[in-house]
Amino acid sequence: MKLGVLILAHGQKEMTVACLESIYGIEQRGGRGPDVVLLVDNGSFTFESDADRPYIMILPWNLPFALATSIGIESMFSQFPDIDAVIVMNNDTKVITEDWLANFERHLNTFDIVGLGHTHADFAEDAVTLSILRVEERYRRTPLEKYSYVGFWCVAICRDAWVGVGPLDHKTFDRIYFEDRDWCYRAQDAHFKIAQAHDIMVEHKNNATMKALGEDTSAIGQVYHDRFVEKWGFLENKAE
Repeated sequence: MKLGVLILAHGQKEMTVACLESIYGIEQRGGRGPDVVLLVDNGSFTFESDADRPYIMILPWNLPFALATSIGIESMFSQFPDIDAVIVMNNDTKVITEDWLANFERHLNTFDIVGLGHTHADFAEDAVTLSILRVEERYRRTPLEKYSYVGFWCVAICRDAWVGVGPLDHKTFDRIYFEDRDWCYRAQDAHFKIAQAHDIMVEHKNNATMKALGEDTSAIGQVYHDRFVEKWGFLENKAE
């Protein structure tokens, strides 16, 4: 199975480089690396590359998360037709698990969409240790759980699921928040299977770009919470 990695970034160059180094570092240590890495610069004109590691797409404006992510995924699957699944990652993440790609591939043999648990933490040693302990505790129970939705801060999506469900709803969710849950509910309605993996550790800074831009994440979250409820009529986990 060929796996591509898509990273969406707006500024935050140091953090994005740390994310890329966590991916390439595994390969440099003899582990498996992605078949393709595509970095989408969402209107910040911060990134440039003289090589194809990573490939870089520069968008002319800072587009809504849902639209920019959809453009990136469409580009991944159209430009690299041998890619079977794309792993969408925020740029405020770091890969911890050395075998993360092998674990994603194994899970994608059973499920169409595989996300991770919410272990938000700063990139500090004690925070990393705490998050690893949380993941190890869940992994002892089960490495994989069927779920109704997963967050798009780190999620693997097979090609068939993306083609079958279509892009994220950037008209309803025209800033950020709840577009990932909405897409997962649509995927369920299209009979694609979703799971959350507990044997893959990826640190997530959480809202780093939004905070750097001075955005009121609580207020924005409430707006799109209300839009989600208006669209679906509920917020609880979708029935299996």
